[in-house]
Amino acid sequence: MNQERRDFFRNIGTKTAGIAASVATPAIAHTAALSEQMGNATTELNHKLSETTSRLNEQVTSVVSEVGEQVSGLSNRIDTSALMLSYQQVQINIIFMLLVLSFAIDGGMSFFWAFYG
Repeated sequence: MNQERRDFFRNIGTKTAGIAASVATPAIAHTAALSEQMGNATTELNHKLSETTSRLNEQVTSVVSEVGEQVSGLSNRIDTSALMLSYQQVQINIIFMLLVLSFAIDGGMSFFWAFYG
């Protein structure tokens, strides 16, 4: 019985090693293939991410330049409005000075007419 027990355990060890080898070899090959697929997927995702990032950067750049052009146009319009307002203010000052001069002439003429007339 002792010999049979030894043979049983010896056979179990050999069979287990054989089963483990037969299972491990395809698993290792499958792991290598899976690792290669993961590497390809990672490379593809990195490529897509860089393409998306570059497209997004181009869109942001175009939007920023468009906004810059609009701000520049708005700045030009504000400068034009400020220049027109300055011109109108000068016109109002000249009209006021002419009105004051007119009152001074009228007052002077009335003064001379009242006292020397």
